[in-house]
Amino acid sequence: MKKTFKKGISPLIAAVLLMALVVSIGAVIMTWSKGFVNKQLNSADAKQSSQAVCGKDVSIQLEDVNNQKLICWKKLPNNNISIRYTLTNGPDKELIGLSGRVITTNKVYTDINKIDVAKGETIVANNTFAGLTSIDDLQKFELNAIIRYESGEGLKEITCQDHSIERSLIEECS
Repeated sequence: MKKTFKKGISPLIAAVLLMALVVSIGAVIMTWSKGFVNKQLNSADAKQSSQAVCGKDVSIQLEDVNNQKLICWKKLPNNNISIRYTLTNGPDKELIGLSGRVITTNKVYTDINKIDVAKGETIVANNTFAGLTSIDDLQKFELNAIIRYESGEGLKEITCQDHSIERSLIEECS
């Protein structure tokens, strides 16, 4: 009887090579997914902690002081619109600014007013919106507090959008 030898790899070596391939693919997938999951968790934690800070510390409201309107608009000499309001900050957190947004039927205008407002303080402030020349097509005016809070990465600024003041009707200032 004549013995014939076939060229090729033995089944044992093939099994070892397949196992090594599967382990290396698994390691690559685990490394990628670990970074992806950590990024998603950090993003969710940052959003949740900032919402928690805004939720428990921030309280702003419009006030009527000396019979002045709470909120009104005025056309400036450069034809831009300025919105004036009287605002009282709550007792728990100092504000470092106020973010105003005017939403019209065609565009959204934003203005950041970097103004410090102490705890419990009442102020009269303005937000001027460059390019906004008419209040006729106003859909909504939003006012949000900007605060500074301590995070694991140091001090951060955040706009507290969950506690915005919204108005859809604003009268002209007298």
